[in-house]
Amino acid sequence: AATALASQQHWSHTRQFLAAVREHHKILARTPENRVVQRLEAMLVMTTDEKSKGVTILEAILKEEPMDGEVLLLLGDHHWQSKAYEEAELCFERAQRIADTEARACVARGRLHVSLLEYEQAIKHLERAQTLTPSATLADYLQEVRGAAAAAVAAGL
Repeated sequence: AATALASQQHWSHTRQFLAAVREHHKILARTPENRVVQRLEAMLVMTTDEKSKGVTILEAILKEEPMDGEVLLLLGDHHWQSKAYEEAELCFERAQRIADTEARACVARGRLHVSLLEYEQAIKHLERAQTLTPSATLADYLQEVRGAAAAAVAAGL
């Protein structure tokens, strides 16, 4: 339920739900359920001015579970927003190696490369994402990126 609230960016409701979960359930430190709660807490903190606290939580999860694709995607997004592009690329690349997050990581890498005007790299990742999980929205975006790539070539960029 908290994941659904967070995915819709209902942060105050998510905070309330997580507080109730912590209050009524003593979750052992190393359970998958606790990692979900920790991820959500990190997401919530990162919506405030305390982004570094959220990053610390995510990095702690990653130390315990290096193949947590959700955490890698969240960290990648954080690094991208912070203009730490190489770190973002590394996080997305690692997330791409995990079956559950491969398609989303391909899209994230594609978007990252588009933001850096690296259209050929973007197209490669977006095509892979489209192969994994076909979507009309992604197909439209891929077409726009192809158009931007063609325009860049025509302009000599």
